[in-house]
Amino acid sequence: MQIEESFRDLKTGLNFNASNTRTLAYLSVLLLLAMLAQYVLFLLGLAVKISPFFCIV
Repeated sequence: MQIEESFRDLKTGLNFNASNTRTLAYLSVLLLLAMLAQYVLFLLGLAVKISPFFCIV
């Protein structure tokens, strides 16, 4: 389920449908940037989760 949500976010949030990619190289760069952004957000979530100040109320 998480993979489908990530792909939906890529298509809608980054306006992937309107990017008008014509070359494979441009598409590869777009996908690489999207993947790196998601990885940074994942690491940020882990950092917050292991933080001593993180508390679920």
